[in-house]
Amino acid sequence: MESHPVMWEITYLPNLNLPKFTKQYRVEQSFFEFLGKNYQVEIVGMEQELWAIAAPPDAAQYLRVSEGNPILKIHRKYHTNRE
Repeated sequence: MESHPVMWEITYLPNLNLPKFTKQYRVEQSFFEFLGKNYQVEIVGMEQELWAIAAPPDAAQYLRVSEGNPILKIHRKYHTNRE
C-alpha cells in the first residue's frame, strides 16, 4: 500500500518564556506533553473553526491531490494556564 500524507499541520506558538524551545522540541514527541513537562504549560481549553476549501497549490502538492480539490481546513486556538 502506498503511503502518503493525509494531514498537514502548521502550528504557531509565541516564543515567550520558553527558553531553548526550538533546540529541545522534536517532531516525534507529543507537543502538548513536551510543553507540560518542560515548561509547565497546560492546555485548559480550545476554540475550533472548520472550513471546506479548494486546495491551494502548496497543500495540493503536499497532500497529493489536485489543486482545487476540496480539503478540510481547521483553525484551532488553544487556551493555556498562561497568558
